[in-house]
Amino acid sequence: MWESTLITLTDVPAEALWAAAADEDPGEDTDARTDCRGGPPAAPPFRRVVVTRLFLARAETVYEFSPVAGATRVRVGARLAGPLAVLYRRSFAARLDDGLSSLVGRLIERARAARPARAS
Repeated sequence: MWESTLITLTDVPAEALWAAAADEDPGEDTDARTDCRGGPPAAPPFRRVVVTRLFLARAETVYEFSPVAGATRVRVGARLAGPLAVLYRRSFAARLDDGLSSLVGRLIERARAARPARAS
């Protein structure tokens, strides 16, 4: 098994990040779910798990958004598991590891763009 995690802080509210993550189209070979029953959680922390089925392996991406001291802590983890996970790791894990920071950056930018403009 291979795993990588990125944790960062942002000024974007957890609710906006949740909406941006939930709006992503996971694709046909992917299951997206939340850890709560009946839709998005009513209160933070927000957690979303996206599982992609591969041949004899699976890729799992976990998004967690938690408000902390006027900011939001964003934690995104990627995991490869299964009998062929070692092969997939050798093939593209380095790109996945480097790609976590760009994934989080794009997510924050989408959430920022979707927020209504503040009145001055």
